[in-house]
Amino acid sequence: MDLFFDSNQTAFRDEIRHGVNENKPNDRWAPMDTQLGFEQHRTWERTFLKQGGQFRIGQKIWWRDCSLIEWFFI
Repeated sequence: MDLFFDSNQTAFRDEIRHGVNENKPNDRWAPMDTQLGFEQHRTWERTFLKQGGQFRIGQKIWWRDCSLIEWFFI
């Protein structure tokens, strides 16, 4: 089985990494099982969705269409 990424998959991964790094919070969040941590996550999710992100497996990462392979491995 060949588990190497082709040039399109590598470019896709790099683009997604860049988008996440540009939009992630700089400070450390409280644990998700606390009220503060929950609110921090929800705020980030709203920002992510406003910028065109979606939380669906195998369809999009950020604003880009992606394959199932790209979703799981990139």
